[in-house]
Amino acid sequence: MYPLYQYSGWSVGPWSVVFWYADQMDVERTMEFILQQQARTEAAMARTDAAMTRTEAAIAALTGRAAKTDARAAKTDARLDRLSRKVDAIAALLEAGIRRVMKYEVKTERRFAEMAEAQRKLTEDVRRWGRRSANGRR
Repeated sequence: MYPLYQYSGWSVGPWSVVFWYADQMDVERTMEFILQQQARTEAAMARTDAAMTRTEAAIAALTGRAAKTDARAAKTDARLDRLSRKVDAIAALLEAGIRRVMKYEVKTERRFAEMAEAQRKLTEDVRRWGRRSANGRR
């Protein structure tokens, strides 16, 4: 018998040139397939590289915007600190003014009470005087 050789999963002998040719075609198709896959992979990698470049540019732009935003936030914080100090100063002035008003209110209430007492005494004196000077008439 003829010796059998194992070649790409096919048992071949010297009489089967057709199988050998078919195996060679499978190898060529496999190589072609591998080359096509490699080309597709390279195209996908190129698209991925382009996307990464765009992403990096976007990140750089966002980083620049973040730096500007941080600077604006720092300015806003400084303004708020100044405004807070002004508000505190105004509140202190208002409290001092309210204390002065309350002090004068106490004095005013005391004076009103003294005037009311003086008016009551005057009214009483006028009534007494009116009773005495009626010359007996009533």
